[in-house]
Amino acid sequence: MKRALFKLLKNTCNVKCSISECSNTAVKTIKVGSKETRNLCKTHLVIYMNRERQHTPIFHKASNIPRDYKQV
Repeated sequence: MKRALFKLLKNTCNVKCSISECSNTAVKTIKVGSKETRNLCKTHLVIYMNRERQHTPIFHKASNIPRDYKQV
């Protein structure tokens, strides 16, 4: 039991997130494809888990821009 816990902590203790812009520590190792694995932090793990979810766009009305200038 201690060996399994140590192995789990060893894998995620000082490992950083595989995303180049992120410097957070990794929470979980995810298998991407047949040969590649990635260490993901909590933020990127949530994004990865919701990759198949349908996202509906939210449209906003453009602000009324005053047209005080004259067109030449």
